[in-house]
Amino acid sequence: MHSAITGRIHGLVLGLTISIGAFAQTYFHSTVGMQSTYTGNCMVTTCSGTYYDNGGAAGNYGANVNNIFRTFCPNAAGMCVRATFTQFAMNDTYFLCFGPNSCCDYLSILNGPVQNSPALWSNCTASPGTITANNASGCLTFRFVSDGSVQLAGWTATLSCVPCGIG
Repeated sequence: MHSAITGRIHGLVLGLTISIGAFAQTYFHSTVGMQSTYTGNCMVTTCSGTYYDNGGAAGNYGANVNNIFRTFCPNAAGMCVRATFTQFAMNDTYFLCFGPNSCCDYLSILNGPVQNSPALWSNCTASPGTITANNASGCLTFRFVSDGSVQLAGWTATLSCVPCGIG
């Protein structure tokens, strides 16, 4: 009797763990644009998930990614998307690099839902840390560029939402 109850409890805990994990989404940055544009994926409305470069958790990002954009917007009114970077590594060592701060590969984070939204951050040498949208849409747009020389581990960011106006 005791082992049957224990087995049911373990099954319930396992089922809850699987159910909770199913809500967390994983997002990857595209390497090519859709329909001859720089938009890499359709806009996503979410307040949770993990966002990786195209290499994912275990691989390096791809070579020759040409200004491809990815946009995340909140799934609730009055909220703003926040990206908390837990890992960040970009190539900044080649002598013919022309990106921000002479970076070969770089990530830019834009404050809004479109490609010409103002930049909140653009760099390759230091992690963005935590970046929160502060615009009416609550959206963040990410622009990634890599050359063909060296590809590193890229980034991992946790996506969440906070009430707009809270840094």
